Amino acid sequence: MSREQLKAKIEAKAAELKNRREERLQTTKLLTISREMTDLNKIFEEVDMMLSTSSLASSSDILSTKSPSSLQQKLRPSTNISLQVCRQPSATINIPPKELITYSKIVQTIEPTEQDDTESNDECQQSISEYEFTNSLKQQNKQISLQSQTSSSSSSIKDELTNDERERILQSAQFQDFFSRTSLLIERSLRETQKVDDIVKDYSRKDLDRQKGRMDMKDIIKFDREYFDEDWSHHRLVTCIDTSIYHPELILASYSENSKSSGGSNGVALIWNSKFKSKPTPEYVFNCQSSITSCVFSKFHPNILLGGTYSGQIVVWDTRSNKRTPVQHTFSSILSHTHPVYGLQVIGTQNANNLISVSTEGKMCSWNIEMMTQPQESIDLTYKTKPVAAMRMAFPINEVNHFIIGSEDGQAYFGSRHGNKAGIQSNYEGHFGPVTGLSCHNVNGSIDFSSLFLTSSFDWSVKLWSLEESKSLHSFEVNNDYVTDVHWSPVHPSIFLTCDITGRFDIWNLNYDSELPLLSTTLDRNVALNKCLWSHNGQRIILGDDQGKLHIYDVNESLINSNQDDFNQLKDTLQDFKRNRFDDNRI
Repeated sequence: MSREQLKAKIEAKAAELKNRREERLQTTKLLTISREMTDLNKIFEEVDMMLSTSSLASSSDILSTKSPSSLQQKLRPSTNISLQVCRQPSATINIPPKELITYSKIVQTIEPTEQDDTESNDECQQSISEYEFTNSLKQQNKQISLQSQTSSSSSSIKDELTNDERERILQSAQFQDFFSRTSLLIERSLRETQKVDDIVKDYSRKDLDRQKGRMDMKDIIKFDREYFDEDWSHHRLVTCIDTSIYHPELILASYSENSKSSGGSNGVALIWNSKFKSKPTPEYVFNCQSSITSCVFSKFHPNILLGGTYSGQIVVWDTRSNKRTPVQHTFSSILSHTHPVYGLQVIGTQNANNLISVSTEGKMCSWNIEMMTQPQESIDLTYKTKPVAAMRMAFPINEVNHFIIGSEDGQAYFGSRHGNKAGIQSNYEGHFGPVTGLSCHNVNGSIDFSSLFLTSSFDWSVKLWSLEESKSLHSFEVNNDYVTDVHWSPVHPSIFLTCDITGRFDIWNLNYDSELPLLSTTLDRNVALNKCLWSHNGQRIILGDDQGKLHIYDVNESLINSNQDDFNQLKDTLQDFKRNRFDDNRI
């Protein structure tokens, strides 16, 4: 580009800038004029000056101007027309300023200082020291491992046994047991040509004894919690326990009168809720005028509770009622009870059910729960003209006619409610004290064991019976004091539970051992256990003592799950009991 062209281009740019400045000035003047023309205060001042300097003229002369020359005539005052000032809103124009958008870029950096150098040096020195320490540890470990290898190699070289040492080993009981066992297995294997399912079966049961010696309480049961109420259960004996079929978490317990105080209710029944672990008080509290000797949930009425009393009355409570007292009760009469009622059980179906009760006066009554004024039927329990003082009662599984009675004289009796031989039909003699517990086998399976039942007594023993035989099949005699209760497991065919007044409770498994219990535990604080019960699902055991406390334990799955082998083993065990009894009779 030449110099002249560059000069011309600069002059063109200067002219263009000059034109832009003039346009900007004109725009500014127009805005100033518009602002001055729209200034109301200035307009008002000019109007006032015009009115004050000129005389009032006739509005017709001023408004009727026909030509521009007439505006120059002198205004004439008029007394008839008055002038008024009208204010009109001014137009406001706002021009927004031009917005300039700017950006800034900043980069943050760390300037090195002298301190960083010192820190890095310290870190290097620390890492070097750690590396040296690690190497020293490795060297020490190598030396230790070499020493251990040398010691083990030296110890592996043993001297040959002397003749005395060999003879001592051969004559030891441990070697004799091992040699007898292995030689028996080898002989079985050599002699048996056909395949045998259980060729290593041990009939001496020594393996089971060793396993039993290693079993701990925590492997069988686990303590859950304790139920006790200072106001309602203190100084009272737990007389009966039951659980609800409709609500398995609910536990019903009846209590005797307070042994330390004569005030308050004589009989108390409490419902505890095991679902809420931190709830210290019972879910429901019921009472009556007489000490409660037995209690039960109604199988077909989820809100009804039944209790037998020491006075012979039977009381009915309803959880739907706001009252703690019974909503119904029986009356003393010739047909009903007048002595303590120790046995209650609801039998039948949903549409046809009855409450069966027995008392120590030797009477059995059948009641309609909805009408308790008088019994539907009454049976005198006598055997060979002798009244039977019933302490316990049980019905075999799926049975509503035949029943079993545990009496005060130590015998068990079998009878029926209906038929030609209504009443007591046979007896089972074996105990030397009152029968304190009675439980029928109630586990359904491929093999029928419904004829089996257990009894406990003050003679320190528990006996196993069959309805088909008059003598007991087996007697369990490991307790050192009164056995107060016994209860079959509701889910396992060979397991049952016992308790005594020393605070001891035992869990038995007949398939495991018939001479010693699977578990034997004694409670602390010198308490006497009076009642024991399995929950309906077999997952818990409930114990009641003489201080008004309920002890709850969770049961291991091994005591809950059963299979066909358990039924077969129980059948074999019963056959062993019968053979042993036959051998004893021959001797």
